[in-house]
Amino acid sequence: MSAVERAGLLRLLEERDADGTTQYNRLKKFAQSPTWSHFKRLIAQLDWLDGLGDSGRGRTASHRGRSRTSPGRPTRRTRPN
Repeated sequence: MSAVERAGLLRLLEERDADGTTQYNRLKKFAQSPTWSHFKRLIAQLDWLDGLGDSGRGRTASHRGRSRTSPGRPTRRTRPN
């Protein structure tokens, strides 16, 4: 993670909205009912999120969740032919 990306993440905890909510808590907010105004607000939030930087860089397969195989159990790739 570069220094600029780290500063962007730390800014999520420091900057607050008018009501005192951090930008991090704004990200965690649940989606609202499907109305046109909520859709516009979602688009604005996604644009803001894109402005934080490349969030896809550095992701690995671990973000998809828990592995289906047990630790130590051979997978298809590790089995001998």
